[in-house]
Formats: sequence, structure tokens, C-alpha cells
Amino acid sequence: MKKHLLLTTIIIPLLLFMSCPDDEKKQPIELEIYETYCTSIELKITMLDSLKEKEYSIKRNDSLITSGTITENQIIITDENLEPNTQYSYKAYSKNDESEIVTTTTMDTTSSDFTWEEIKLGNGRSLYDVKNDVWVVGEIRTDTADYNA
Repeated sequence: MKKHLLLTTIIIPLLLFMSCPDDEKKQPIELEIYETYCTSIELKITMLDSLKEKEYSIKRNDSLITSGTITENQIIITDENLEPNTQYSYKAYSKNDESEIVTTTTMDTTSSDFTWEEIKLGNGRSLYDVKNDVWVVGEIRTDTADYNA
């Protein structure tokens, strides 16, 4: 009787904590913004705990933008032809899992509306200025050398 009781108190707890392998176990997928530009965004997909090939897809603002197979645990995908200074949200999916939503805003373009100011120096030479940058063109003579810029 003691043997039976001893076996029951050891085997039953072991069986409770053991489980059969689950073929449908979720493989986590992570998505992060890798780099943001004016008209494109690079996304890094990471498959955690995965050494096998996995199918993935990425949605931008709920529209499918790409899908494929990942053979390593990380890849970088580029989403192109985007609008400058616009917010985009992304989510990655694998067979049994999905990532958190990541959001970024593309960079804004710079204006090409420059104001140039011409300053005459010495013998008719000119100095051109944009904000704090100084651009000089033409022949430049100093006390020690001549420059053709």
C-alpha cells in the first residue's frame, strides 16, 4: 500500500506538468522599424525560436504589401513609393502568430526655396551665401595664394 501511495504521489504530479508536443504552437514574430526615409521605410522581421523556413506577410494600414518565406531568423524588407511626411502603421503575420503594430512617419523633404545674397568683395569678386554656409565662386586671390573655385 505504501508503494502504491508513493508511486501515486510522484507520478501524478509529473503527468500533470508534462504535455504532449503541440504542432500548432505559435512561433512569435516581431516587427520593428529599422530605418525611415522620405519615401521608403525599412522593416526588420524577426522570427523568435525559429530555425525553419517560415511564411510571413506584412500589412501597411491593413493592406497587404508583401509576403514571402523567411529562411533565417531575421530579414529586412523595404516598403517603397511612400509619401513624405506621412504616418504609416505595419503589422507582420506568420502562420500562427502576428506582431504588434508598429507606426512611423516618413521624413519630410526639404524646401529648395533658397534666398541667395550677393556680396561684392574687392575687385568685383562675388561671395554667395545660403543661411550660414558660404559658397564662393570664381577666382580667389589672397596674400599668400590664388584659387580658382
